[in-house]
Amino acid sequence: VAGLSISEIIKLFELTYQEKDLRIARTGKPITFETFSPRLDKHFSVSVFSPGKDKFALIAEDITDRKHAETALKSSEAKYRLLADNVSDNIWIFNLNTENFSYISPSIEGITGYSAKEAMALHLEEMFPSTSLTTIYNAIGEMAEPKTPANSPTHRTLEIEQYRKDAS
Repeated sequence: VAGLSISEIIKLFELTYQEKDLRIARTGKPITFETFSPRLDKHFSVSVFSPGKDKFALIAEDITDRKHAETALKSSEAKYRLLADNVSDNIWIFNLNTENFSYISPSIEGITGYSAKEAMALHLEEMFPSTSLTTIYNAIGEMAEPKTPANSPTHRTLEIEQYRKDAS
């Protein structure tokens, strides 16, 4: 966009509502925003700054692929969440770094009597008998071992016993 006038840049990137922001950039205050150009059918990250008095520079980065990836990820997450929130099995995600649950499916309430929120506040030792803990810790140990790409699981399915809220 080197050498284009402000009006040409506005037209190229369809920056109709950002025109005042371009004036702000002339004052020396840098701005960054994302925009979509239907004319180019592309998403852009636009940074505008002032390299000197009464001058401005605009850097536009094509972020169309990133936007498409974000949309696909959101869709995938929504489908996973729909599935995980509606199965009768208990699904949980345990963060090995924090040693806390980052997700427990709502089905846990029907299985254990704990709400998902209550269960997420519990430690593994409070949720599982020692035989189940051994199975869990063995699985964690196996997953922590260095693996080749062909056999490096990021999840594990286990059948284990779990304490109920009523201590049964």
